[in-house]
Amino acid sequence: MQEIMTKIENENKLVFIMGDVRIYLLNYENYTHTSDFLNTFFTNHLQPLVLQPTRVTDSTSTLIDNIFSNDVTSKVTSGNILIQISDHFPQFSILKNSALD
Repeated sequence: MQEIMTKIENENKLVFIMGDVRIYLLNYENYTHTSDFLNTFFTNHLQPLVLQPTRVTDSTSTLIDNIFSNDVTSKVTSGNILIQISDHFPQFSILKNSALD
């Protein structure tokens, strides 16, 4: 993963990485695997765009689906779509296109 991240950074490209990563981001303080995963992204200037739980049940809530980006200067609106089409909420990110201003 680090090799890919280094290549992305060296090419200075806008990046969005998204998926059902099955890593419990809300528990990063309790799990080394989660901390290592997040630190790899943070070290390479990628920030999570979804900060709320993406799967909620009567007894648990988890943040295992996410969108990461290295674009921290643009106005990005991100979050969950609260609809029950699966056991996970769909996520979205809307990137403001400055060329349209």
